[in-house]
Amino acid sequence: MKKFGFALIILFFTALLIPWKGIPTFKRVREEFHSSQGTQIYLDRNGKEFHRENRTQRDRRQNWITLDSIPEHFKQTLLLIEDKRYDKHRGVDFKAFVSAIDQWRKTGRLRGASTISMQLASLLQYEGRSVSKNAFEKAQQIIRALWIESFWSKSEILEAYINLVTYRGDLVGIDAAAQGLFQKFPHGLSADESLILASLLSSPNTSAERIAAKTCLFAAKAHCETLKDLCRKHLSNRARLPPSPTLAPHFARLIQSHSSRVPTTLDSHLQQASVEAIQSHLLSLRKQNVKDAAVIVANHQTGEILAYVGSSGNLSSAPEVDGVKALRQAGSTLKPLLYAKALDENLMTGNTLLDDSPYQVQTSSGLYSPENYDRTFKGILPARTALASSLNIPAVRVIDLLGVQKFYRTLIALGFTLRKEDTYGHSLSLGAADVSLKQLAEAYGTLARGGTKISFQITPQDKVVSQSIFSPSTTRTIGEILSSKDERALSFGLDNPLSTPYFTAVKTGTSKDMRDNWCLGYDETYVVGVWVGNFDGSPMWDVSGISGAAPIWRTLFDTLHPDGYERQTVKALRPEPLLTRIENKRETIVYPIDGTLIAFDPDIPAENQAIVFEHTGSQSVLWTLDGRILKSDTVRLEEIEKGAHQLTLLSTDREILDQVSFEIRGKTAHVAAKNE
Repeated sequence: MKKFGFALIILFFTALLIPWKGIPTFKRVREEFHSSQGTQIYLDRNGKEFHRENRTQRDRRQNWITLDSIPEHFKQTLLLIEDKRYDKHRGVDFKAFVSAIDQWRKTGRLRGASTISMQLASLLQYEGRSVSKNAFEKAQQIIRALWIESFWSKSEILEAYINLVTYRGDLVGIDAAAQGLFQKFPHGLSADESLILASLLSSPNTSAERIAAKTCLFAAKAHCETLKDLCRKHLSNRARLPPSPTLAPHFARLIQSHSSRVPTTLDSHLQQASVEAIQSHLLSLRKQNVKDAAVIVANHQTGEILAYVGSSGNLSSAPEVDGVKALRQAGSTLKPLLYAKALDENLMTGNTLLDDSPYQVQTSSGLYSPENYDRTFKGILPARTALASSLNIPAVRVIDLLGVQKFYRTLIALGFTLRKEDTYGHSLSLGAADVSLKQLAEAYGTLARGGTKISFQITPQDKVVSQSIFSPSTTRTIGEILSSKDERALSFGLDNPLSTPYFTAVKTGTSKDMRDNWCLGYDETYVVGVWVGNFDGSPMWDVSGISGAAPIWRTLFDTLHPDGYERQTVKALRPEPLLTRIENKRETIVYPIDGTLIAFDPDIPAENQAIVFEHTGSQSVLWTLDGRILKSDTVRLEEIEKGAHQLTLLSTDREILDQVSFEIRGKTAHVAAKNE
């Protein structure tokens, strides 16, 4: 016995060499609750969690639960089973310890007698791992427990223990245990559920039957069957934790960080609005073979990404694919960049007349003969109208004027990853290149910033790189063109999702066979990009940029402009000494002009294609089409028969004021304009 006592003294003095500085504070343990096991929490720009990821998959934790949020019956049951004299000892229960020492002397094994403070000491030292201890390690555990009791309060020790201990399998902490086993939060635990959890602590992975038998030791005999049923129900299967927040999983994948809490530029509110906009609109297109979509929203002044939706989630055929990064055919979205480069080179202005007529280009592989989408021609028209209305042949004339090489190099400077230059030729003007939504958004952000390109940010620490691409005067012209609903009316009409009550410059695009459609646009602060299509490459059915991507784009800009208007400072008009009054000026037809050719465009929904007849002055007038009086100045294109028509402007007393002729080409309509 003397030898045993001497050995024990040596062990304790050796263990005393453990410095108290190695004991962390309660505050530090709570703050680093996730980092010790590799869990990363991604925070939006306002500090709100939007994604959580366990890097090691060693355990599953939820949130740290404060002691006052834990039911009193759980705390009492825990102390009854694990540490009856918790409030009486200072880290070591010497009465239980003497009994354990006697057992060690007889069997050579030292087990039992571990107080909650001693168990916490091991949890902190070994990061929650189960480690079998020899006598020296047991002595270390005791000394660490004494140190913890010296610097921590009893409530802090109990709170930390409840949150750090393993309950079953890989469930660490009471929040994970309560949610994983009973599908409820800790404050809702019943007395029976609390007894089961407390009984698990000494042997987390034992069978449901053994845990049931243990619970019966602390319950009335009549209640034992109820406890057995509960154990069988909740302990026989793998625990089911609720899914971690995954509002922006594709965005989180972009971040390379070893920190436990990762701040980002994301705006959770805008991200949620983007997810909902995609889900809602794609459900309306489900009969047209549309399954996938992606969105990116950024502040083009700072480069901060505010929303990033890589797929349509459960609607997608491949939800793991990142549609913001995926390369897809650009369609007409490259045209504004082509016109911008031609303007920058002083080769044209917005008012330069371009010929939309049959055109052929001699290439190394033969004649290239581009066509407009509707296979019709609009004749001579200004460059601004050709761009806004997305006409193909004028775009090919512009790249022929500029040179393919210059446009190719401009796209490279903007950040597009293209194949070799000779892969494309003149078709580059019509979007033959494969591009990503992020690349397009950065390029349109360059137009919005006056020609200076900046790289997008995903975390506040990201370095912003800027480069001048276009002149400010060029980007102003492009912005004016892309914001004009009148200029785009030739192809898209006046009533469509692109016509916002606030300033936006916007362009749509549709790739070959309707496999992809896009909508890219910006205002003074934000750039929004939308792609709609199918990740498997299958074509959509009768879905264009206007009907596919544009409604999502409009929803997001309406979210960014909740009032539906923008604030402007308006200067008062200077009082004039004399106002010249002009009266009785004869009314004339402004649109269509005599000889206008109007084509039905199959890429635009029929209900969005209409002719709006315009006249000078403000008098009340009447319109007649081929001798029939019209109810209004707007007629849907499908209501007019193909061929030549005569439009007449009448005064209210039926005097002829003006008269023009125009021609309808393309799809044959079935109903003529109705009589009044």
